[in-house]
Amino acid sequence: MIHVMDADSSQSVVVEEVKRGRNLVVQGPPGTGKSQTITNIIASAVTIGKKVLFVSEKMAALEVVKSRFENIGLGDVCLELHSHKTNKKVVLEQVAKTLNLGQPKHANFQQQAEELQAIRDRLNRYVKVLHQTLEPAGLSAYDLIGHLTRMHSEGIPPSELVSPDAADWSASQFQEIRAQIQDLALHLKSINNPQEHIWRGVHLTTPPLPTDLQRFQSRFADIIDQLNPLMDAVEVLRNALSIDLPPFFLKYRENEASGTASH
Repeated sequence: MIHVMDADSSQSVVVEEVKRGRNLVVQGPPGTGKSQTITNIIASAVTIGKKVLFVSEKMAALEVVKSRFENIGLGDVCLELHSHKTNKKVVLEQVAKTLNLGQPKHANFQQQAEELQAIRDRLNRYVKVLHQTLEPAGLSAYDLIGHLTRMHSEGIPPSELVSPDAADWSASQFQEIRAQIQDLALHLKSINNPQEHIWRGVHLTTPPLPTDLQRFQSRFADIIDQLNPLMDAVEVLRNALSIDLPPFFLKYRENEASGTASH
């Protein structure tokens, strides 16, 4: 990349698209770097031996780009052919001035060239490391940063879950765990918050048999009789501590008031 002026990532993409022969329209409000981008496009084209005709409806746009070249010592790259003031003599004088320049003279050219190459190599190493695939996950730092950035842009808060062995997951293990989490999410959506589920605390792994249900039902009356005093004690404690009751307690009280608590 031959950039004679500072350029951000979007401006660099424009320059490279033009160098590859693409036709495109660049839009943006004042101050977004359009004239800088044009300056870099012209400089890149001149570097590889091309000629550029820069046309504008407004004289100010031509003057801004020309002044940018003047400010960085490359004003002689431009040949002004605009306005009614330009004549044959002025054009020939500009051409003669450029031809008489000769090769650029710089006392520390070799040193600066080596420094530039060292900086370029260091930046290229950074890019290489950033895109290097990390095993066993098969992902790069660039992939992970992009994923986190996408989550942030979508308003997804960072997870509080931490898995100590996550860095050792292979791509297939990650996909398997991801599928399990997606399956769990579907179940949670159907049963709502597990902390508020009516069967929370039940550790049965298989459905109860009909005989089990009959035994449970025969004990319900005793359980309710023992539960009521406990609920009364909780109510006294709640009033003393001025705390809110858990959802299951409120649900029980509602059922009790409607005569369905024993069911």
